[in-house]
Parts: sequence; C-alpha cells; structure tokens
Amino acid sequence: MCGSCGNALHIGGPIWHEKIHNIDFVKRLHARIEATKDKYGTSGRIKGILGGIIDEEPLSHKPLSYDFSTV
Repeated sequence: MCGSCGNALHIGGPIWHEKIHNIDFVKRLHARIEATKDKYGTSGRIKGILGGIIDEEPLSHKPLSYDFSTV
C-alpha cells in the first residue's frame, strides 16, 4: 500500500534499455525489400516495421528511464 494515497503499489518492469536492433542489418534488409518484387503481398508491412526501427535509431543513445516518484 502507498503511504501517501493508500492505493496498491504497482511495480514496472523489467525494462530492457540496451540496443535490440543491428541498424546496419535493418537498413540493408529494408533496401533489399524495397528492390524486390512483392511476391507475397507483405512487403508494405515489412517496410513499415523496418522503417519504424530506422526512424527510432537517432534516439538509440538516449537511455530509457521512468521516474516512478513522479507518478
């Protein structure tokens, strides 16, 4: 129980805060899918997922943190 409000406490985690993608591999895969014929009709979705990973790469040096004291 929280000493301040009396509600139940919820613990967050576990949180992985290290890199999970090899960005060079993701970029090469994205380029290869871009260059190939869409044989199975899924290349749009795959490119979307890989594009999201590529777009998040500039933030890879920012640590993931959450300050539970501000909740």
